[in-house]
Amino acid sequence: MSTSKILKKQFFEKTSHAGTPLTSRMEAFQIGCIRVIVAPLGITIGISDTDYGCKDIQLTYEGYIDEEELYWAPSFYLQLKSSSSLEYTKDAQHVIYHMENRLAERMHLNKAQPIVLALLELPKDPNEWFVEHENGFSSVLPNRMYWATSKEFPRPERDFNPKSKKKLLIPTHQRITQASIFEMMKSVATRDFENLYNFKEPNDAK
Repeated sequence: MSTSKILKKQFFEKTSHAGTPLTSRMEAFQIGCIRVIVAPLGITIGISDTDYGCKDIQLTYEGYIDEEELYWAPSFYLQLKSSSSLEYTKDAQHVIYHMENRLAERMHLNKAQPIVLALLELPKDPNEWFVEHENGFSSVLPNRMYWATSKEFPRPERDFNPKSKKKLLIPTHQRITQASIFEMMKSVATRDFENLYNFKEPNDAK
């Protein structure tokens, strides 16, 4: 085992019961992953000082996103969620996520700017989130950050328990990538989210 791996292992052993809570580390790591994805696209990230319960970060494209140059600086919000134990359907075609009614309601009611749910699956052990090399570091995770918009969100009933949950099914092909983020920006600019659901990653296109 390399020296860096030994030191990192010792660090996590010492801080496993102290320091920043694991949920906060997972959110920070997820934001870092998104920064890496969107930075080459010229997309900026804004982090709100206030947690509204349904809007964690705002993505903005500082420029024209369409060929006709009609839509300047489109933006949308991401609601970040991460878990070390996501459920999948038997055919592995969908992720199962249990969304609180309160969150679903807030995301449905936000009409000014779209909100996209970004759901990331991480190993339980933070030591497995990335690997260090002499020339830098790289993630060892498969791409398991999925997205969903209000089309998949369960619609809350008029009389409901805010803390009760409903099942949300997210297609596993809906992954957060440079291509999907850029397509989201185009859909936001043109107000055409239906086109987004017909989008397929280049590697998935038949």
